[in-house]
Amino acid sequence: MRFVLKKINLATMEEYNSGNNYNLSVTGQNNVVTAGSNNQVEVSLLQWKGDVGKLKAALADKHVPTEDIEEITAIVQQEKPNENGILPTKAESWINRMIKKALDGGWDITAHTAGHLLAGFIKSYYGLPG
Repeated sequence: MRFVLKKINLATMEEYNSGNNYNLSVTGQNNVVTAGSNNQVEVSLLQWKGDVGKLKAALADKHVPTEDIEEITAIVQQEKPNENGILPTKAESWINRMIKKALDGGWDITAHTAGHLLAGFIKSYYGLPG
């Protein structure tokens, strides 16, 4: 015996296509899985260790003010994370100032997003795991 399951529209008795798409993408060292109805996942892997130009471009793309971009690029070139991967004190202070700027409306992004985004960019510059 063979069973085939189909979704049938009971009103018309025709096969029903709900548009469900199931996707699996494997990216780098991590797996990203999505399942369900009409899901869409976008993953980008930031691989630009030591590339100041890409750090500046990523920050500019998120509308970080130019003077703040210049400040953090100077910091990351002067200081390095410790052996445990903890960001330097000046980089942490810069992130905190940017979060405050987001809270005060001086940067058009939410404070929660700001902290996560900036720390991710800086860790990518240093080649640290997210």
